[in-house]
Amino acid sequence: MQAKLTNALVKGMEPGAQDVNITDALLAGFELRIRPSGVRVFAFRYRIQGGRQQRLKLGNYPALSADEARKRALIAAADVANGIDVVAR
Repeated sequence: MQAKLTNALVKGMEPGAQDVNITDALLAGFELRIRPSGVRVFAFRYRIQGGRQQRLKLGNYPALSADEARKRALIAAADVANGIDVVAR
């Protein structure tokens, strides 16, 4: 599923029998994973030139809001654009 990740969307989504993944419609790589237990995790997916895909965990909702997670994802995206592997550091 793809949608703009907002606090209202994150709060309103129900967990399923398996992980539910929602990718952000505005920022490539920014995503939310909802576990069957109801735990909501923000992450940023990226790939360094020719490398494997990586996932950086940004934090859990509600301790981390959707807006703050987006800011962290933007910082990570800038680092990746400069060739920095944000998971490896």
